[in-house]
Amino acid sequence: MTEEVFVLVRLVRRLKAADETGDQVAELQRWWPDAIPGVLTLEQSVSEPRTQAIVALALSCILPVILAYVFYSYWVFRGKVAELD
Repeated sequence: MTEEVFVLVRLVRRLKAADETGDQVAELQRWWPDAIPGVLTLEQSVSEPRTQAIVALALSCILPVILAYVFYSYWVFRGKVAELD
């Protein structure tokens, strides 16, 4: 395994331990500026502006279609399902 995986495994183990003490927020704040703690910062992990624009365009085209399909399916099946006792 690579070093990044080991770092993530350590982070997950610390979060599980912090869960027992209720201190997860403090543990996450300690790791905050890193996407992969000790290896990759959030600034280094950001995509290029052109890539972000392409993803935003694709999302703006696909999301309305998905929402329309969900609305349509709810409209078609309205009242056809009985409540469980």
